[in-house]
Amino acid sequence: MENDVVFRKAETETEVENKEQEPSEVKSHEVKNHDITPHSDVETPIALYEQLKGKPYTAEYYDVEDIWDDPDLGMKDDIKAIEKYYVSKVQKNEIADGKDNFKKFVKSLEKAIGLSDMSPNTVRISKLAKYIKFMREADKIDERSRR
Repeated sequence: MENDVVFRKAETETEVENKEQEPSEVKSHEVKNHDITPHSDVETPIALYEQLKGKPYTAEYYDVEDIWDDPDLGMKDDIKAIEKYYVSKVQKNEIADGKDNFKKFVKSLEKAIGLSDMSPNTVRISKLAKYIKFMREADKIDERSRR
């Protein structure tokens, strides 16, 4: 039985010489110098936000970037407590990191304690920080009971 399948084709000497004489059509790829700036489209993880941006994301979220660390207002510890609690949940893989998830996380906590968007941000921050303190204590009790 004769097989009609051709596995490779032999080239004649003239075909090989013609290929060698043709200019190579290798396209060179230009490497563009892309500057990476802090304002790039890559989302900064909440855990690194303060380190990279100089203020916690929680301060930006509540629109208190200019006053969050004012000692007279006493908001700094509350802001950091909210952010630290969120980051701890991310590190335990309970929540995926990101601004959208942070917003959902905060909204769910605010809803749980009956806060509305109509409340002043300073009040929302203070009440949320107190609730988080309570939740941390509850988490500690839960961990102790599992042992």
